[in-house]
Amino acid sequence: MVETAYQLRPDADRIRKARGETRSPDRLLAHFEVEVRLARQLAQSSREQRSMLYSDVYRQLFEKVEDHPQHRGSSENRLKRIQSQSASLLKDIGPDGTYVEIGCGDAALTKVMASHVRSALGVDVTPVLVSDDAPASFRFVQSDGITLDIPTNSADLVYSNQLMEHLHAEDAMAQLQEIYRILKPGGRYVCCTPNRLTGPHDISVYFGYEPMGFHMREYDHRSLGKIFGAAGFNRVKAAVSVKGRSLTVPVFLAGLAETSLELLPRKLRSRIALSGSFANVAGVNMIGIK
Repeated sequence: MVETAYQLRPDADRIRKARGETRSPDRLLAHFEVEVRLARQLAQSSREQRSMLYSDVYRQLFEKVEDHPQHRGSSENRLKRIQSQSASLLKDIGPDGTYVEIGCGDAALTKVMASHVRSALGVDVTPVLVSDDAPASFRFVQSDGITLDIPTNSADLVYSNQLMEHLHAEDAMAQLQEIYRILKPGGRYVCCTPNRLTGPHDISVYFGYEPMGFHMREYDHRSLGKIFGAAGFNRVKAAVSVKGRSLTVPVFLAGLAETSLELLPRKLRSRIALSGSFANVAGVNMIGIK
């Protein structure tokens, strides 16, 4: 490996295997150094600067890191995951509904949803990953990372997966308020984000125990539930899995499951996360109802 201020964690090989990462340590380092530099720009910027920076830093990342996982396209496992996600989401929206995905990436899931609903909007800070092939009911909406060019009270279901952690901490509340605004009364926001207690979950995981890349802040159930409530959501639930069944529970119950894990040293928590234990705190799955 080239000379660098950053060193791989002792368990980096085990992490690579667990995550199915095929890139070499040198390529992981190259990705990490680019992302850390760009993340610092975001972290040190003002709100006005970030309205343009979100799009620019992600464009630079995808241009400079040619072997970024987002460039890999479809795989059998990814297609199965998208099918599973769409099947779950379609339980919460009818054929005449409007679906919005925040942080849609290449919009693969949004396009699948577009085949089942009246309107499907894929929102992201850059269209660089979105191909032209899409159902007529699909539309891409570019965002500055916070505001949404979508009418008030127009969405039946809003979804995000691996998005909240990419927002500057000062912007999370503003985006949640925007999501609340565009939802119809009774509409749902389903938010899936990595749990800070088993992180970091970005490229930093190979080099340390705190997020230093584009995961600007990772959450637990309690911290995310608190800002959901402050953004206006009166009904907030956590989605957990019990013996293979998906259930919704009060946020405080999900928080109790995190309490014992938080008492453990960070390195031990990371090892537990790799082993697949504590499945319900590997991620934070929140549902906010307007």
